[in-house]
Amino acid sequence: MKAAQNVVGMVGLGLGLVPLVMFLFTGRAGLWGPLGVTGSMSWIPPLLVVVAAGITIVALDRRGAG
Repeated sequence: MKAAQNVVGMVGLGLGLVPLVMFLFTGRAGLWGPLGVTGSMSWIPPLLVVVAAGITIVALDRRGAG
């Protein structure tokens, strides 16, 4: 279960948190540009990835503890 949490955490970090920080400094979520996510609301997909990763990590943790 710990390996699954690590994988989800790395995906959330790479596809969610890093682009959000890039957006704060540059105004563009660079990793999402090739997927066609541009414009003033380009911060939403990375935010959704971070939220989904957080929920998944908590769910995996509770599943492993029970």
